[in-house]
Amino acid sequence: AAERLPEDLRRDLNSMILFDRRGICRKSTAVAQTLMHVGGMWGVLGFLLWVIPAPIRNFGYGIVAANRYRIWGKLETCRLPRPGEQELFLP
Repeated sequence: AAERLPEDLRRDLNSMILFDRRGICRKSTAVAQTLMHVGGMWGVLGFLLWVIPAPIRNFGYGIVAANRYRIWGKLETCRLPRPGEQELFLP
């Protein structure tokens, strides 16, 4: 994954980034695209997010990102990638 992303995106650890066959998405666009990739009701939610103009979506993304631990809590440890998943993550 590291070879495919520009240097500035590899250093930006504060935003969600999605890299797929169509290119690179950031912030709320990455969230909407990920939900659409998952499909089902999540895909519907992703589409509903997608139709909102990006500046408004990103404003909401910023609010959720700033309050994510208050909303979902904070884990003491993160799950490690399983064998076969490691190449999908940046070092």
